[in-house]
Amino acid sequence: MCGLFFCYSKDKVDEFKFKESLLLQKHRGPDNTGIKKVNNNTIFGHVRLSTVDLSKASNQPMINENTSNILIFNGEIYNFIELKEKLKEANIVFKSNGDTEVLLHLLEKYGTNIINQLNGAYSFVFYNSLKNSIIVSRDRFGKKPLYYYEDDYNLIISSEIKSIFNYTNKLRVLRKSYLKSFIDFNYLSNENEKTLYYDIKQFLPGSITEIQLKDNFSKKEFNDNRVENFLNFDSGLSFKKLLDDSVKIRLRSDVKTAVLVSGGIDSSIVASIAKKYSKNLTFVKGYFGEDEDHKHAKELDKNLNLDLINIPMQENSEKTIDRIRKITKFIETPIPIIGITIASNILYEKISEMGIKVVLDGNGGDEIFAGYTDRYTRYYLNTCIEDYKLLDILRFIYNKKKYNIKFRTIMKYLIQKIFNKFLNINFEEKIFNNTQLSLKTHNSFTKKKLFETLDKFQIWDIVYGPCQRMLKIWDNTVMMNSVEARSPLLDFRHIKFMNKNNNQKFNKGYNKYKLREEISEQVGNKIKYRRDKQPLKWNFIDKIFEEKFYYIEQQVRKSRLIKSCLNDNEVNEIFKFKNFELKKDKILRLYSVAILDDVYDCSAK
Repeated sequence: MCGLFFCYSKDKVDEFKFKESLLLQKHRGPDNTGIKKVNNNTIFGHVRLSTVDLSKASNQPMINENTSNILIFNGEIYNFIELKEKLKEANIVFKSNGDTEVLLHLLEKYGTNIINQLNGAYSFVFYNSLKNSIIVSRDRFGKKPLYYYEDDYNLIISSEIKSIFNYTNKLRVLRKSYLKSFIDFNYLSNENEKTLYYDIKQFLPGSITEIQLKDNFSKKEFNDNRVENFLNFDSGLSFKKLLDDSVKIRLRSDVKTAVLVSGGIDSSIVASIAKKYSKNLTFVKGYFGEDEDHKHAKELDKNLNLDLINIPMQENSEKTIDRIRKITKFIETPIPIIGITIASNILYEKISEMGIKVVLDGNGGDEIFAGYTDRYTRYYLNTCIEDYKLLDILRFIYNKKKYNIKFRTIMKYLIQKIFNKFLNINFEEKIFNNTQLSLKTHNSFTKKKLFETLDKFQIWDIVYGPCQRMLKIWDNTVMMNSVEARSPLLDFRHIKFMNKNNNQKFNKGYNKYKLREEISEQVGNKIKYRRDKQPLKWNFIDKIFEEKFYYIEQQVRKSRLIKSCLNDNEVNEIFKFKNFELKKDKILRLYSVAILDDVYDCSAK
């Protein structure tokens, strides 16, 4: 994984400012820095984290001297070896052994038509010198970020927002509506190109855009690489072989590689397959104490002989407060102060110190194979009703205790849905307030799409919903430590399983049923049939909250951003001790906004 920075200006580009802005991303690519100025108006920059082909031949910006075309690329194309064979048949000669040159030649020969054949986590800018245009693209799942700024004179594209603000010298102005959404619901919208910042836009997951570098930067959009276009994609492989191949191609690396183990189903599957195809792997786990995850991870270690390394996750309050500040400054948005943010940052810091540069993880299994019972149940029931599958509904109700959902809650929703569908009678949406069937995100999209089917909601969840927030945090926390994360379950060839019979998702009292069926016997039944689900947690947040409460309150009360969203009475009400425990999460979100306000000079409107 790397960092890219591109600038086109109708005026002369500022080379010194460009380099200064690029180097703000040096953590993304500590191994090499490259800049290519095409003319007074156009300049490309890249910082490289070398993982495949460590030689200078794969440094970027990569230029084809015969055509003067240029590529800057962040990420990995996992199937580059197979695609390279296709180019060799066309008599193309290679100077390197990496994926960057393969991508450059593919774009030169096939243009945008080849992008939907790429299997990877990537964002890139490809310059066609003959057309004086660029092709900009981002992978289907949005694992790799890509932002842009545009005005009458400039077009700037970057892996990180901070480089854009540094180059333009513009003040950071935040959307007040986005801040309120985060404070109230822990949600930042990803539903369109807008970001938290008024002047910054994002290229959406799966986007392919061709931009002319002249006049008004006219854009041509191609939509054939979106997630929904692969619901019927057939790789020709059985599910077992597809799982194997998804892991195997992500093991292509010329540096020290690890597999992250949690004790859950997803990471256990990845670990068992990786162990089969490579003998030079390190297996690591964050150690939070003798909890259920640790027990299951020990079982996996014993069954697969992993030599699992447990990384202690505890640290004192002062260090954690400092870490929260550093993460916020790095990510440039308010952060959820939870396990995925804090624990993953500690974990990858330690992994980086071990000299590991590539890590395989289990991300994506819940979104692709329906692991979130609380978030997906209503959409599963919707689908059953739409398809008149009464027997499936009865089976689900029969297994309600196994899914840990109350009978009364299910029946209330079924009655509401049936009345709506067959009698056109709507009930107020009160059934799901504070229940396990409620959505974790409260926004206009989910309200409008209340009666959508499970596969459609899964698509939204991956491309626009909470999955995007998770991927953004994950990418930033690994790149903050100069490590590359690869997720075999987020392989586009798995998308078709979102469109399959929903009994492959919920069946016999289990979620992720299809995935469980394919777990190797060697992994063990304790993991295969594990029902409890835990996110990456961090057990010490209560201690931090208690020890640093008055400091947190002080930061919140003096924040200008919070004053722009809440008045003093509203803040006072939140800090009242009545139902204080219920307000803890909201106080931490307020604190996260206050930290953003402290590390950057910004305002909201």
